[in-house]
Amino acid sequence: MFLFILDDGLARHLVKRILPLLMDHLKGTVGFLGLCAIRKVLDKDKTIHLISIIGRSNFRVDQSTITTVIAGIRNQCG
Repeated sequence: MFLFILDDGLARHLVKRILPLLMDHLKGTVGFLGLCAIRKVLDKDKTIHLISIIGRSNFRVDQSTITTVIAGIRNQCG
């Protein structure tokens, strides 16, 4: 599986505009943590806690992303 992690908004926009075929392989940090929890690479509860902390920090991520990723972890991991 090919995956790359990119959080910078400008860089993400450039990938979307110039290399749109790569968008299916693009994750941000929070999405990557969620994927790792779903694939059982990381502990579900610890990952949810970490993502919650990220959501309260100065890390620039939409609250909707935090909510969506946590919901995905809960739905996929039971």
